[in-house]
Amino acid sequence: MQRFFRTGTAAAVVVVGVVAWAATGTALAAGARDEIIVRFEPGLNAAERDAIRAEAGTALDRVLPVGGMQLLDVAPDRSALAAERALEREDGVLYAEPNATRRLFLRPNDPLFPQLWAMENTGQIIGTPGTPDADTDAADAWDVAGGAGAVVAVVDSGVDAGHPDLAPNAWRNPGESGSGRESNGVDDDGNGMVDDWRGWDFVGNDSNPADENGHGTHLAGTIGARRGNALGVAGVADNSPLMALRVFDATGSGTVADAISAYAYAARKGARVVNLSFGSGRGFRAEQDAIAALPGMLFVAAAGNGGLDGIGDDNDRAPQYPCAYPVPNLVCVAASDNQDRLARFSNFGPSSVDLGAPGVDILSTSPGGGYESYDGTSMAAPHVSGAAALLWGATPGASASAVGSALLAGADPVAAFSGRTVSGGRLNVLTSLRVLLDSARLATAPAPVAPPPGPAAVRDRVAPRLSVRVARRKRVGALFRRGLAVRLRCFEACAARLRLRVRGRVVAGAGPRSILAGAGRRVVLRIPVARRAGLRAAAPARATLVVRATDRAGNTRRVTVGVLLRR
Repeated sequence: MQRFFRTGTAAAVVVVGVVAWAATGTALAAGARDEIIVRFEPGLNAAERDAIRAEAGTALDRVLPVGGMQLLDVAPDRSALAAERALEREDGVLYAEPNATRRLFLRPNDPLFPQLWAMENTGQIIGTPGTPDADTDAADAWDVAGGAGAVVAVVDSGVDAGHPDLAPNAWRNPGESGSGRESNGVDDDGNGMVDDWRGWDFVGNDSNPADENGHGTHLAGTIGARRGNALGVAGVADNSPLMALRVFDATGSGTVADAISAYAYAARKGARVVNLSFGSGRGFRAEQDAIAALPGMLFVAAAGNGGLDGIGDDNDRAPQYPCAYPVPNLVCVAASDNQDRLARFSNFGPSSVDLGAPGVDILSTSPGGGYESYDGTSMAAPHVSGAAALLWGATPGASASAVGSALLAGADPVAAFSGRTVSGGRLNVLTSLRVLLDSARLATAPAPVAPPPGPAAVRDRVAPRLSVRVARRKRVGALFRRGLAVRLRCFEACAARLRLRVRGRVVAGAGPRSILAGAGRRVVLRIPVARRAGLRAAAPARATLVVRATDRAGNTRRVTVGVLLRR
């Protein structure tokens, strides 16, 4: 029997005087795909509006209480995006945009959320003072992605499915659930496993994948603990079903064969993401083949916790598996701390490790309804697994390779991971979500249609509404290390270009960055090394951030914000 080592190490945490953080306001989530809001030019009669709606493949749902504004239903055989663009091209239409679904709770009311620095790092002290924004931006991604995420298979030591923060998201096997099928002693779904309504225990070969170790329950909380229930913590994909597949016993030992069996079970039962927070120094062709044979799933593996000296190793030179398997549907994750440093214990590898994610002082669920803080690349991997589930929930038609690519493309560039991981960055859920959404929109966008000959069409002539948030004071040293973070929000689909000027000279820039209607986007402006000496000498100085947003009709809005640069 091959023994696997667990890549997380446990340390208990004591929580004192935590106050619940109540959420207020509403947040933009996913757009309703079958409804569009349109506003017509003044002066159109009912027959003209009927003709425009019919030409675009839409029908009137109801009139909204603003002049010329209506809610339209999209025909079943037409995409909402195609209908929206058809309306935008019509004479007499001011604009058309999706009818967005909104969700309450910008931030959760889970009492321990302020300790989840990986979700939102404000510089709070978790062992040591954190660096603001050295986080995954998961809390910001919640404002954009709504609805249920993809099913995540937790292939580990089991999961305490009765934990109050996990029970709402515990996966149920539809073929073995309802009408007493959970305990009728019959293999109702015919998969050779009796009463596997909540997953399977491959160690004990039974239907109760309970956690006798604690490792799997901790991972499950990071992936998908329920948010907004006024309990404990919140997971990255807080509305994703968690499939418990036990392949490790109480001591943390498990076999390769059991792991392979769990992968196949997860695929048959519809999991899209598989979390692998374990490993060993020996690779197995059988396991590599098993993962490669399931290209529709994304496997997320921990990079490992180094050698006996407690210092991380180079996985390119001393590979750990499954992290190092050369298969396209596997992402390997190193651990970062709350100051955006590579964790001392974390393995790395410029070719074998894809990105970093928080893995130090990670507070999550523990068996029996409790919460504990663990360190390890085991704790980093579930942040990425949760991110993948969240991305897949927003774009169900995406491929595993598309989701994996978006995770790497959206990673925040971090100096500690440059040259030590493939992406050179640390997980950013929000940016990865935007990358995947943009890719999906481009893939489904219809070819532009030339307007018919005749009088010029009445176009949208209203400049896009744009919100710009940025620190008004910034120390030059911090600017060089972390860049200038700018948060943008467009209230219709737009593309934004950014320029940072000091004394009339452009010192940094970015763009164009696409922004979906009503959604936000974070852009970090980095100062090139060649321009830093002059900027340091000029400080203190007043910089001007110029953001120019352009909508699809070509209308432009320019916003300028002053930023005081200090020494």
